[in-house]
Amino acid sequence: MAILELALAAYGVYNAVGTTTSIIGGIDVALKRFSTSTAEELFKKSFINAVEQNASHLAELTETGNSKTVEVDINMLDSVITSLKDNDISALTSLEENEKLTEITNLFHKCIMLPGHQLTTTEFVQRIRPVIERTIADFYSRLPLNQEAFNQIVFKFMQTNAVEHANQAEIWTLLRDFLDKFEKANLEVQQRVTEHTQAIKADTDEIKETTQATFDVSQKMNSQLTRFLNDYYNESRPDAVATEHQSAIDNARDLLKEGRPQSALNLLENLKQRVWPNADGIIKFRILTNMAAAQFALNKVQEGALLLIEALQYNPDDEAALSNCALAYLLLGETDEAVTYVRKTLEKNPVNTSAYAVLVGISTEEETLEEVIAKVPKHLRETPQIADAISQIARQR
Repeated sequence: MAILELALAAYGVYNAVGTTTSIIGGIDVALKRFSTSTAEELFKKSFINAVEQNASHLAELTETGNSKTVEVDINMLDSVITSLKDNDISALTSLEENEKLTEITNLFHKCIMLPGHQLTTTEFVQRIRPVIERTIADFYSRLPLNQEAFNQIVFKFMQTNAVEHANQAEIWTLLRDFLDKFEKANLEVQQRVTEHTQAIKADTDEIKETTQATFDVSQKMNSQLTRFLNDYYNESRPDAVATEHQSAIDNARDLLKEGRPQSALNLLENLKQRVWPNADGIIKFRILTNMAAAQFALNKVQEGALLLIEALQYNPDDEAALSNCALAYLLLGETDEAVTYVRKTLEKNPVNTSAYAVLVGISTEEETLEEVIAKVPKHLRETPQIADAISQIARQR
């Protein structure tokens, strides 16, 4: 199972929950029952496929420039896979996620033959890392994840001592944690492969096929786990469900803070598709509000504004929801509606700086700067948000 552990460790799925060994064991059992290939054989196919897809670009590093000279050393590949030990995996899990791929590339770089290249080992490892990225993405897409195979994985998971002694809420949380980590890993695969597209000059259609296959894996696991949990627990522990949803939204918010709005948006859209019919108002509000933040970060102002307006219905009495709506209408150029929601916000909280910032923003050209400033109480004018709004108006004038 070492190669399974290695692949799962690459994007942080390994150690996603305390009983990951049972997850890996379940995948191994599913492979034996629903596939004619072992995990090692699937990884080898993925590795060879990735090298072949990048052969023409790797050939630029060789003496002759001939892509036919770029080959996989099968014996070395077998040797590396066979040599993987538990301590190798343990060492990987202690690293930052970006460092894991570098270490895995170090393990497999001798398996690629580039006759006559003049690169140092460090340069060589750096240049072939996209091959390892694609290998792992391709490997994910080859795992058997039909309904029967997936059930086998889940049942194997539930047979462990850790789960036998857990209550329903803990089981729910463990399974959902694993899925969330798996989804995040697949988003990471897609993002990293995309980032390396220019560097490796890979064919765009091939990249799309690989990332789509990886995304499909995540979607299958997503729908299958949801179906399983709904059937298994039915009406159990709504508090555990709400906690899981909040945790997923927090993950998306963290991605936004890290400057990765597209990954956050993908995560939120997947969550919305999965939980929307049964989610409570606050969950729906948070999903839509964070989706709006992601759209704004992607410079999609209209899309973000419409999401803020949609979100209000799920938390209509909330001060932040009202001020968000005022901002949304300001961005859409609907000033009358913006004023309406500014007033509603200030009825809730007379010192809401977000509302006053919108009020400053909808000032007409006929108003003098002094008149604009006079709209804001004196004790709020030097707050960062208000001061920024006033300075923008001043620059425009």
